[in-house]
Amino acid sequence: MNTLSSVSLQPTLQTILNQAGITATDPRQLSTEVQFYFGWLYHLGEEIEPNFDLAAPWYRLAAQGGHSLAQHNLNTLYRPRQILYELFQKYGTVLCDYPNELAQLLRDNASYQYQCDILISAINLGIVAELLAVLPAGPPLSLFSALVQRLVESTGIKIMLADWAIQSWYVALHGSPQLGDADAQLSLGEQYEQATPPALETAQVWYQLAAQQGQVEAQYRLGCLLEELEEYEPSKHWYHQAAASGHSGALFQLGGLAARGCGVTPDYQTAMTCYMQAANQGHLLAQFNLGVMYANGLGVNLNLQESVKWFKLAAQQGEELAQCILGVIYAHGVLDLAPDSTAAAEWFQLAASQGNRLAQGYQVN
Repeated sequence: MNTLSSVSLQPTLQTILNQAGITATDPRQLSTEVQFYFGWLYHLGEEIEPNFDLAAPWYRLAAQGGHSLAQHNLNTLYRPRQILYELFQKYGTVLCDYPNELAQLLRDNASYQYQCDILISAINLGIVAELLAVLPAGPPLSLFSALVQRLVESTGIKIMLADWAIQSWYVALHGSPQLGDADAQLSLGEQYEQATPPALETAQVWYQLAAQQGQVEAQYRLGCLLEELEEYEPSKHWYHQAAASGHSGALFQLGGLAARGCGVTPDYQTAMTCYMQAANQGHLLAQFNLGVMYANGLGVNLNLQESVKWFKLAAQQGEELAQCILGVIYAHGVLDLAPDSTAAAEWFQLAASQGNRLAQGYQVN
């Protein structure tokens, strides 16, 4: 997944910073006014291709810094969608049989009148009925572009806003009690996360819907997405939900959050516990990290024999750095291991074949 720093400081934004004499490379170092401005650029499509899913993280940064207009604009992007979803949660898809009443319920939200009018246009153009008709067959992603184009041609709005409206209707309809297929929601979340560029805000909506129904992989992916956004507490919540079902990836991520601290003091003992549970399920990186922690005495007494044991397990699964480390261990000998040039060469060869430069250097020497 992409973080804000990797997806948002693209050349146009960096040029703006350079022209203003601003040298910060981390979005969090920028003033709330600059953060808001970048959100606004993506929101309105000024100088940059409009993209709500890239506008939202900038607005969120500024909003967290107390920027009131950023807080308002963030709500404008997603609150109307949430209102629509809540209506269908309350009344179900039977609302679609009463388009006038549904339109009136939307119009009651005067704070978002413009956005609600666009949503109502989708009712009048038959878009909502068409979405509802195809929902049971699965996510109609191939249909989206045609519906977006119809809304653009009929209303004259920008394509990004039309895309937002179609997505909003689909979120509301698919998330209703009658159509809450958690596996389909997970699948749609994955497709939005893997899109170019990634639509992380939309992916989060779908993961949340599936996660709330107990879909373990969705709980894990939602935790990963929230961690990327540095929302660590809700991230931990969803990791714990997935870990309770034995998800090794969630256990590994919990270990990583504990080891890094992420806003609090690192807790290596908790990290060891999580890594051990994941490693015993065969999680490659958890095995490697146990090797590192035993080698450095982090959260456990230093134990090089245990370190070698876990490095071997990771190396046998193809972890190139573990293979290289084992090459070094056997080349020089540690503990009661005498140097073994044959074993060292074998591990170096495996690591080198994967492009590990350190192992390639040992081979040459």
